[in-house]
Amino acid sequence: MASRDDSEEGARRRTLRSILDDKEMRFELQRRAAHSELGGLWDVDSGTLASMLENPDPELAFESRPLSEAIVRAIARPVLMVENDQVTLPARSDVMSRRVRKHLKTFQPALRSVGRVELVGHPALEWVGTGWMIEEDVVVTNRHVASEFARRDATGVGYVFIRNHAGTDVLPRIDFREEYRSVVAAEFRIDRVLYIAPHSESAPDVAFLRVVRDNGAPLPPPIEPVATLSRHLRERRFMAVVGYPARDSRSDSRLVDRIFGDVYDVKRFAPGEVMTVPKESWFFEHDATTLGGNSGSVILDLQTGKALGLHYAGAHRKANYAVRIDTVLEMLHIAKGRTSVGGAPLYDELQEKTRPASSYKADGFDERFLSVRLPLPKPARRDDLLRVSDARDPWRLDYTHFSVRMSISRRLPMVTGANIDGSTRRKISRQGLAWYFDPRIPRESQVGKEFYGPTRFDRGHMVRREDPVWGEPEVAARANEDTFHYTNAAPQLPGLNQREWLELEDYVLDNADALDLKVSVFTGPVFGVNDPVIEGVQVPLRFWKVAALVEADTGELNCAAYLLSQEDMLAEAFHYGRFKTYQVSLAGLEDLTGISFGKVLRDADNYPRRTREEAVPSWSPGIEIRRPENVRFPRRGKT
Repeated sequence: MASRDDSEEGARRRTLRSILDDKEMRFELQRRAAHSELGGLWDVDSGTLASMLENPDPELAFESRPLSEAIVRAIARPVLMVENDQVTLPARSDVMSRRVRKHLKTFQPALRSVGRVELVGHPALEWVGTGWMIEEDVVVTNRHVASEFARRDATGVGYVFIRNHAGTDVLPRIDFREEYRSVVAAEFRIDRVLYIAPHSESAPDVAFLRVVRDNGAPLPPPIEPVATLSRHLRERRFMAVVGYPARDSRSDSRLVDRIFGDVYDVKRFAPGEVMTVPKESWFFEHDATTLGGNSGSVILDLQTGKALGLHYAGAHRKANYAVRIDTVLEMLHIAKGRTSVGGAPLYDELQEKTRPASSYKADGFDERFLSVRLPLPKPARRDDLLRVSDARDPWRLDYTHFSVRMSISRRLPMVTGANIDGSTRRKISRQGLAWYFDPRIPRESQVGKEFYGPTRFDRGHMVRREDPVWGEPEVAARANEDTFHYTNAAPQLPGLNQREWLELEDYVLDNADALDLKVSVFTGPVFGVNDPVIEGVQVPLRFWKVAALVEADTGELNCAAYLLSQEDMLAEAFHYGRFKTYQVSLAGLEDLTGISFGKVLRDADNYPRRTREEAVPSWSPGIEIRRPENVRFPRRGKT
């Protein structure tokens, strides 16, 4: 969104342009203005309005005429009543009436599944927004709606309802029949918050609530998502926002009352069109008319009657924004600890497989890959290292182009080392790959489905899948498969923003003055004594990475160390959030982890020289990396 003109004026103009670009609707507005049908209703000179509509650049003509703009919106983007789960057709526009009527039978069944989120015992609010059925017992709404009545519990894993001044819980409910002139309620209790997205611009504004049948009546059915989003979510797609607009003090009350007929807090249907669909984004823009209270509304595709997205921001004279339905579904299945959507894998199926022990014949991490000996790092204390063989180094599991050291107490990888040959890297798909247990060590020494199944954690690759995938095709394919071992996985928060972390090796290879584009990378978790225990597994909260290369022009070894931290997010841990990445000194990383990287790597550290006392302090872990360009590493073209 940052690349667009997101000022209020820019959004207003884009919305008005999307309406006036509709030739059929614009012609109707011009015709009605020319016949003075609008002036009496709105106390405005119809001749002036007609001339504005004929302007070659019409949105500019409305810059200082908000009342005239409101007329356009009231006719072309009306807000219609919903009564008895049926839409009242617009009386002011023949064009819009015809368009809505055409799809009535398709979309009207979904209206009964949209409800108003109400609060019992809240000191200031009787209701707070909109929600709608997305699964049999799950309501979806916005983060900023759910945050009015719920917060994280003391463990940082679950949620609790807030308490009022009397010390009692604020209890949320949802009523699916808060309609104009309706006296019949359809209230259901919300007994649990499943998930609230973090307060971050990078995290979609989404929350999920569990609703229960405690009055004997059946819940409304879930609103089905569109099956092929790429085909349905496109510019000028006919859609509607269904929700509960409230009187909004941020808007001009005179204009809003004219559009909404001075009726608020009831279910409304606001037709419009999709405006923009930014590539590789989780949101899209639409031009329907909304107010506060519409937060959490469903965006219905009127041709199919299915959900396109979740409305989360906007106002009646500005563009509106919605979370794409595929992002909503992904977050739902993360929240419920699932691995598939509609039978299709979301990440990877939780299949537990093994290979014959005889199939593990790879040499593993090559200590002399960079022409200087770099042994696989070891912890200062070896009593927690799992012995895996009787080889020269019996504490390492060897795979194709990488090796792993396992922790006995944590049942997770302690250290991994991988060799990357950038000149022969290959692109191989991860589709169809299952996760493996390594038969060379006991099953009970590996964390598997018993943990990843019931929790929301991802199996985070320590050796990144792409790193060892190089060389001859059959070798690269085996390396790709080898990375899918539980011995190479550690619990990581789902949906986290790891762009900077995942791009570090790519950035080094693309920009470093590396001899033959070869890099050795060591990675692992930080095992902290205060790491939380979830489902019997002590989950690490930080991860480290060390990248080493030999400079082509000098032949000297150089390395850089990084720390991935979420310590500043402990109050809101275990959610769709953003880790922070830091470049740190290797000596400080050794102090933090208890792992020895050796004098050769310490001498090659590229971290800015600091005093020993400043190495990785808990309050300031290092130089924050907000983008790959922040990495301090030798680069091509340096002077």
